[in-house]
Amino acid sequence: MKIHNIIFLALTTVFIFGNLGCAHNTAHEHTITDYKQECDRLMSKSCNKLGDIYFKGVDAERNLNLAKKYHEKACDLSNSDSCNTLGEWYLFPQPYHIDGLKHDPAKAKELFEIGCKNMNGKSCANLGRIYSEGLWTEKDVDTGDMYLGKACDLYKDGYACEKRAHMFSSGLNRPVDKDMARKYERAAVKNYKAACDKDDGAECGQLGYFYLYKKNYEEAYSYAKRACILNDKYGCNLAGLIDKIEHYDYSRAISYYDKACSLYYEYACADLGYMYENGKGIQKDKRKAKAYYKLACDMVKEGWNPSHCEKVEELTDQGY
Repeated sequence: MKIHNIIFLALTTVFIFGNLGCAHNTAHEHTITDYKQECDRLMSKSCNKLGDIYFKGVDAERNLNLAKKYHEKACDLSNSDSCNTLGEWYLFPQPYHIDGLKHDPAKAKELFEIGCKNMNGKSCANLGRIYSEGLWTEKDVDTGDMYLGKACDLYKDGYACEKRAHMFSSGLNRPVDKDMARKYERAAVKNYKAACDKDDGAECGQLGYFYLYKKNYEEAYSYAKRACILNDKYGCNLAGLIDKIEHYDYSRAISYYDKACSLYYEYACADLGYMYENGKGIQKDKRKAKAYYKLACDMVKEGWNPSHCEKVEELTDQGY
């Protein structure tokens, strides 16, 4: 798997799914039973937490259908985080084995609008991206900019600030303004850091990718490691990538990729398969390669990324 493809896929997924299953440390450790009892009492935050738990499979066996059930209940109870999560799933449903989930941009936009009206910065940012890039709707840069501005200025969403910085620096809907671009870049970093300091692993990971774009590998690696500790699969993948291409520490890279794979990031599993198949920095082991390719194949819907499954068939034909 080529490095630039890994970066592109990771960045694309991180920026649209940055908030899925965020990990937060709390003083009192709730059990699954606690959350279920609270959800039954119509406490939307507990329903949302159950959705995250079953999606990530960290504190319970992964069950995407249960994740959807609890996020739907939380959204019905006006939990904007769950409404946003469901919107992202309807926008990009292909990787998931979830009953009744299909590509429905209109439904996604409706859910984002609910989230944005309830002061969810990520929902406003998602609306901004949909309009400014013309994703399954008529391109409307001004409306997109309005939503991004709202997400950044009012709700302190780091990605929205970063997106606005890009718009000012590239002159997408106005004359190029480097000073405003720098202003919004500073706001992006400030907001990412504020969320990361509250143990939001996804935001730590996004800050890592921000620094990766800037080729500041030291900062990127620092935030990627922190994100990984907080069980953010994209952060684990980024830490592994930097260890591989910058530090040439393949043993440590494998450790990070392995955690990303255990957190259901199929590209990390596939990359491990590639490394073992070709002996990239480690001893060649095609049986291990096949096992990792199979993990990647099993994580996604049939046809979503057939190359993972094709590699399993290829190694099986070779006798492994």
